[in-house]
Amino acid sequence: MYSARNNVYGDSASASDTDSAETPSAPTLPAHLSQIRARLAPLHHVEALLVSRLVPPSEDAPFLPERPRVDTTGEVFVRPGSWKRGWRIGPFGGGGHGPVGGEERELAEEVQGVLWRCSSDLMTLWHDPTVRSILKKRKIRLEESPGFFLNELPRVTAPSYQPSDDDVLKARLKTVGVSEYRFEMEAGSESGTQWRIIDVGGSRSQRQTWVPFFDDIDAIIFLAPISCFDQTLAEDRSVNRLEDSVLLWKAVCSNKLLARVDLVLFLNKCDILASKLGSGIRLAKYVKSFGERPNESEAVEKYFKSKFNAIHREYSPIPRKYYGFCTSVTDTTTTGGIIASGM
Repeated sequence: MYSARNNVYGDSASASDTDSAETPSAPTLPAHLSQIRARLAPLHHVEALLVSRLVPPSEDAPFLPERPRVDTTGEVFVRPGSWKRGWRIGPFGGGGHGPVGGEERELAEEVQGVLWRCSSDLMTLWHDPTVRSILKKRKIRLEESPGFFLNELPRVTAPSYQPSDDDVLKARLKTVGVSEYRFEMEAGSESGTQWRIIDVGGSRSQRQTWVPFFDDIDAIIFLAPISCFDQTLAEDRSVNRLEDSVLLWKAVCSNKLLARVDLVLFLNKCDILASKLGSGIRLAKYVKSFGERPNESEAVEKYFKSKFNAIHREYSPIPRKYYGFCTSVTDTTTTGGIIASGM
């Protein structure tokens, strides 16, 4: 894996092999797409409504619905717990207008109504050859994005739509800060055990918040998305995303403060990896040391698992418990089974 510099496995590659940091000039839209774009304008209003609920205003940060709270990549983010409080206030923070339940129901009906009226245009836009060509040219793979539902538009835009557990897992809202969760295991060898999980943001800008928690933990669950071998960081387009995960894994394994902490590695997003490999994208183009191995999920997962395991053995100051799995964390059955087994 690599970025514009030599990669962590010693393979050299040029910056042109990864997603380019340059943004192509915007093409002129055909007339039919311009018309669809105009008809989809109400979605901007829907977005503002939802963002205003998820990101409620605070005394020190006045919030305007037309300017949602976003990071440098343009992604909406919330602070732990703030989005829950947002559903207890009126639209745009203006206070309630009747019972909370009725207010939320009205908002849901308004949003669902707009989505239903726009569903036909959304499907046309998503399947349009010109749109697909532009996305391919810019190396934008929406299918790999969290909360991707464009292949399920008839279902999720229906007036009677109710999110399933899997839908909730697929929908992702970036949080900034540290979240803490407590629960009791209900099955498996750890049944009855109280778990306390501290969720820390993985982006570069949030890693400085990790240190205070290092002196009071039993294990670290490390998620490395192995499907992003051909992508770069949103924060730094010169750095390959998988390489960043490998370098961070080395840092965690070698940290002397964590020498006695158990490590649990999830090589994540294997479902997206399989889809990407199946579409013809070859890992060997991006990871030279993969060589002539079959460009198939099983071979790729085995390769990455071996590499991460080797880093753990080489960089850990002392022997410790270590567990490594290839999984898709949105697959609750598999992930739940792994955790319930006591790993």
